[in-house]
Amino acid sequence: MQFNSLLNDYRGDDKGFIVKNGKDRQAHPKFRDLDSDSLTGHEFLSDRIYYCNCRKSGNLNKITTIECREDYIQLFMGLKGSLRISDGRGAFLDILPNTVQLVKYACGQIQLTALSEDAIEAFIINIHNSAISPEKAYFENILSFAHHSPSATIKSFNNSSFPIDYRMRQIVEELAYKKYTGCFLEHYIEIKVMELLLLYSSEWNNFTALSVPENQTEDKRIAKQMAQAKKLLLANLSETPSLKELATAVGTNEYHLKVHFKAHFGNSVMAYLREYKMEKAKNLLKESDRKITDIAESLGYKYATHFSAAFKKHHGKLPTDYR
Repeated sequence: MQFNSLLNDYRGDDKGFIVKNGKDRQAHPKFRDLDSDSLTGHEFLSDRIYYCNCRKSGNLNKITTIECREDYIQLFMGLKGSLRISDGRGAFLDILPNTVQLVKYACGQIQLTALSEDAIEAFIINIHNSAISPEKAYFENILSFAHHSPSATIKSFNNSSFPIDYRMRQIVEELAYKKYTGCFLEHYIEIKVMELLLLYSSEWNNFTALSVPENQTEDKRIAKQMAQAKKLLLANLSETPSLKELATAVGTNEYHLKVHFKAHFGNSVMAYLREYKMEKAKNLLKESDRKITDIAESLGYKYATHFSAAFKKHHGKLPTDYR
């Protein structure tokens, strides 16, 4: 399936000012709802900024093809389900639920494929290179990435994905509900998108501050991988990445992940997650008045009965015993 975005209908000059194809006039900010059998959401396009909030359900096996642009960098935020970005020739990048990657593409086409059986949701933001100015010191880390042609069809800024923290999630939700109109909408979105990019850059700074120098031991490198795996595993308790997805996200393989995760945290990946969920559930039952069905759903259980059975097996009591 070919997805023709608003960005396909416009061209931009070297400063990212959009002009409708075939016409010599600057375009106004554009907004479009997506409403098809399998794809819903909306798009926004203005000078230097394009974003698409899209949800896909039904026929998830169908590949979505998108034209990509070399003059933009992209914050690709996976909100629900797992996705694969590929060039159709072997290069690919996997996006786990509740994670964000900064990506750049060579000109051409990319393909999006669902790796999950359930519905997919993503928030994809394209930022024109001209918005990443050398005068802005806070963009120093990503300046070269934004302004140089990628050496590969798909290039990620960092090998590891970062969880979408509560501040990023709040901004995405605000953008999804378009509070303003006209020029106010354009300025509001530009401010919020720059804030998202700064939050990503801050997360990268925190990550690199803990990086293991090349001359350090293999043990320290593995410890860093496992710490990142745990962070991604617990980032969104309502959706659990597969072992393969988690291993790929931290730059290793399933066998390596299984062996070293257990060595570092005393339990297998899934056993560690189950124990974490059960302790989280107990605290929620004690400290909140949320319905048991809501708690079960937030922890990734489709049925409250399955949650109750798992809870009793772990704690020896039913969830209702804590109310």
